[in-house]
Amino acid sequence: MPTQTLIDLQSFMQADFQHAELVQGVVQPVSPVQLQHSLVVTKLLVRLSVWNQSQPDQGLVGTELGFVLGPNTLRAADVFFISPDQLGAQQGNDGYWQGAPTLAVEVISPNARAIDVEEKINDYLAANVRLMWIIYPRLGSVHQIEANQQRLVLGSNDCLEHARLLPQFIVPIRELLS
Repeated sequence: MPTQTLIDLQSFMQADFQHAELVQGVVQPVSPVQLQHSLVVTKLLVRLSVWNQSQPDQGLVGTELGFVLGPNTLRAADVFFISPDQLGAQQGNDGYWQGAPTLAVEVISPNARAIDVEEKINDYLAANVRLMWIIYPRLGSVHQIEANQQRLVLGSNDCLEHARLLPQFIVPIRELLS
């Protein structure tokens, strides 16, 4: 069995890996996404951006930003939202975001391994993400995950919403996945 070479975050950043994440010191390549994945990400990104711009205090919405979730763990969310109260000292920083976003969204591709999805969820939860939406387009469902809460499974007749973190943001899941 081959052994894996572990590297630290600084070495990872200096090597400038393209399309990869660092997971507990192990470089993991990230494959290009398929059309359905891209469409779901784009629809959600647009809806979150429009909502964010309508808020009196705007946060930060984007895609694929690197989040330093631990000493040697760097993850990129498909879509993210960082609330205004989290922006603080990191505003204007060109590098990776230190810590978890308020909301991390992962769109699960058909070839994703369950263990990899769960490890990513655990990494974000350990870094104190407030909310995660794990979107399964082929199943027509979304898992809503919050720290110390029961995982909520939403179906195509439900909506993505969270009154406390994303007031007045509502997106029908059926619309997002169509």
